[in-house]
Amino acid sequence: MLILPAFSFVQAATTFAILHPTPTSVTIKVGGLNLNQTYNFKLSLDNQTFRLLQVQADAAGTARPDFLNLFPGKTYDLNVTDLVFSFVGNFKFTTQSAATPNMVISSFTDKSVTMGADGLIPSQTYKFIISSSTEVVYEKIINNVTRASDSFSNLTPDKTYNLNLKQYDPSSGILTDGATPIQFTTKTAAVPTMTVDPSDITTISVKVLLSGLDSHQEYKLLISTSTKLVEEKIILLVEARPYTFSNLASGTAYNLNLKKYDPSTGFLTDFGVPSIPFTTKSTSTPTMTFTPASPTTFVTINATGLTPSQKYVFAISYEGNVVDARNSEVTATNETATTPFSDLTPGKNYVVTLFSSKDLSKQVAPPIFFTTKTPEGGGTGDTGGGNETPPSTGGGGLVPCDNSSGNLCDFNALMKLVNTVIKFILYDMVIPIAAIMFVYAGFELVTSGGSTEKRGIAKKVFTNAVIGLIIAVAAFLIIRTILSILGYSGSWIGFNPIQ
Repeated sequence: MLILPAFSFVQAATTFAILHPTPTSVTIKVGGLNLNQTYNFKLSLDNQTFRLLQVQADAAGTARPDFLNLFPGKTYDLNVTDLVFSFVGNFKFTTQSAATPNMVISSFTDKSVTMGADGLIPSQTYKFIISSSTEVVYEKIINNVTRASDSFSNLTPDKTYNLNLKQYDPSSGILTDGATPIQFTTKTAAVPTMTVDPSDITTISVKVLLSGLDSHQEYKLLISTSTKLVEEKIILLVEARPYTFSNLASGTAYNLNLKKYDPSTGFLTDFGVPSIPFTTKSTSTPTMTFTPASPTTFVTINATGLTPSQKYVFAISYEGNVVDARNSEVTATNETATTPFSDLTPGKNYVVTLFSSKDLSKQVAPPIFFTTKTPEGGGTGDTGGGNETPPSTGGGGLVPCDNSSGNLCDFNALMKLVNTVIKFILYDMVIPIAAIMFVYAGFELVTSGGSTEKRGIAKKVFTNAVIGLIIAVAAFLIIRTILSILGYSGSWIGFNPIQ
């Protein structure tokens, strides 16, 4: 029997050297290996397999396994075996340290938290982890960045959580510390409220204030009578702000309800916010009064019981003719409106009517009547009762005012003075002079006796008189137009007031 000699390969002593170290990677030079033989390189961290590589030794018996995505500042064990897992050698090394990442919470509410981190290593993978004392509620993988931010919005109000930023190895699933943990407690949930201020209830509207609602929940705000739903509003992304229902019926009882709303099913759910019953204000009949009790040329009209924010038109007239009409918007606080009328004529019977600006064919209040007082002695003064005012010169003097009550020296008084001067020039000067010139021209024409010279004089005088009269009337019309643009609303030489 032929016995073959046994051959054995004696392996030289294994050597290890670190090449190109960084906080997250390293190359290990392993020498003393069999030429061109493949080896297993197992890298462990805290007794857990972290990486497993197979690398073939070169012709010099050297292998250079590269280990990437390591954790900074951690100690690893490298174990080398051949393909039948015979031990070849082992080596322990520590990766370079890196700056510790910084983690902060920028804000949190009763159900959400926003966090951020910087000082991260781009080649390293991290995990944001939010956990309570019993469970992990959120994880988010972060990589390839030096700074990261994230938020989570499904937390429980008034509960304590831990926020961690861990270094994470996706291939092995190993987590190691990355940043200092932060503990936080979510805020107590706001109590949902619905309120109505009685001052926000009018004859046709109501204002509702909502607060403390969940910004991730949809709601419905409903207003109804005892028999029907009147209107509903979908509420989402709520801030504390009012919502208004308009076009309600006056003097009517309503109920306000706030419910959670599921748009996918259309279901409405009560959640503890009580309904609010209210009744809109009753509509009262508007009324008008005037001051002073015995007006002469000035009167103030006061109207009450009007609809807030509604515009009205006051019209004053006598002998069936409207002499002035003015718009006035009602104040929302006291449902009243006031407007003055000036340049009234003493001794006239006036009537004031009130219309809504939406319908000028229908009166909204009973009309009021008054008679302007005729001043004694031809003046415009009021000598009646408790409203006695000094006599003025407005009846026959050049200056039409005396700054007494109802006879103010305002813009209209100045325009009345201009009007008086124009009337004097037109009636007392221009027309008489024109008449005299016409008579003179006629006399010259009659007595010319066939004289060409006298007929020429008569014709020239007649033509000049006509031209002068035309110029005077044209000047009056121009001035009247300019003063009307400036806002004068009084009467002009027998014409109706300018509207």
